[in-house]
Amino acid sequence: MRVMGSRSPERVLPRFHAWKIVRRSNDSVGDQVQHLVDRLEPVRAELVALCSDDEVSPVMQVVRYFGDPDGVEASPDGIAWDQAKDWPRPLGWHLPLSVLEFLVATRTELDIDEYDFESGQPQEYSKSASV
Repeated sequence: MRVMGSRSPERVLPRFHAWKIVRRSNDSVGDQVQHLVDRLEPVRAELVALCSDDEVSPVMQVVRYFGDPDGVEASPDGIAWDQAKDWPRPLGWHLPLSVLEFLVATRTELDIDEYDFESGQPQEYSKSASV
C-alpha cells in the first residue's frame, strides 16, 4: 500500500491516497476485479459514506500485461475456450452486475490499461469507463 500527499496545509500538493494490490494469476480481468470487490464488500458502507464526499474521486485502476499476440497462450489440448474453465480467457473480460453495483454505489470510475510486450516495445491499449 502506498499513501502520498501533503501533510501540511501550507503546501500546494494535493492529497492523494492509493492502495495498490498486486495479484499475479491466470484469472481474467473480470475475475480479478471480482476478487477485489469481494475483499472490499465487508467495508462497503464505510466506502459509500467516504465516497459520497464530492472532493473524493475514487478510481479502480487495473493494469494487465501480456506478451502473446492473442493475449494468452494457446488453449490446452485444443479445448474450446468456453470449456477450458481453469484457463485464462483471451482478450475479453466480463464484470457481473454485482461488481457494477459496487462501483456505482461507491461512485468509482474504472480505468483499465493493457500492455502488449510481444514486439519488444510496450504498446498500450487503454479503456476507461465511468459508471
